Amino acid sequence: MYLAENVAMEVTRMAAPGAGRWADGRAHTAAAVAKASIVDAGRCIVDAEEYDSKVFDEVLLKLQNLPKKGDGEHHEFAHLGEAASIALCVLRIAEGRRVVFLVNDGGASLVASQHGVPARHFGHVLSELSCAGHYTSEEAFDVFAYAAAVSGIPVDAAPRGAKDLECRRNSGSCGICDSVVGEV
Repeated sequence: MYLAENVAMEVTRMAAPGAGRWADGRAHTAAAVAKASIVDAGRCIVDAEEYDSKVFDEVLLKLQNLPKKGDGEHHEFAHLGEAASIALCVLRIAEGRRVVFLVNDGGASLVASQHGVPARHFGHVLSELSCAGHYTSEEAFDVFAYAAAVSGIPVDAAPRGAKDLECRRNSGSCGICDSVVGEV
């Protein structure tokens, strides 16, 4: 798993002591866990390679121009991690590498697809883990519901219950399994 340097910096900033004053407490806790168990533990590669700044600027502009949720204001670092991640994915695809962008942000998923970058959210990953036998569909949905409280997925894309995370291989064909096999 690769992580854009901007995203690693955002996780580190959100996990810092005292960040809970300006960040949602759940996001602060999630960032601290992610920093300790993924970034600091070496379970990902922080990708600091230079990407095409024109792609980054184009993606950032598209992300900044997406409709805002409610009356929410963008902070000064809004969308930098998503833009850097998409720019890196575009670079890696141009190098001939297989890429899947893991993102819960529906707008970033849309912008990524406009640049030819396939995207999946946490619910998709849990579906794949359920199909692989790592979770029952009920366990996967419980994990999804817990995580969605911190990093929500757009309602129209989110699983609505355990049934949405069931493997359907036994009934003939499973789109989740078939798509994973087709991509490998």
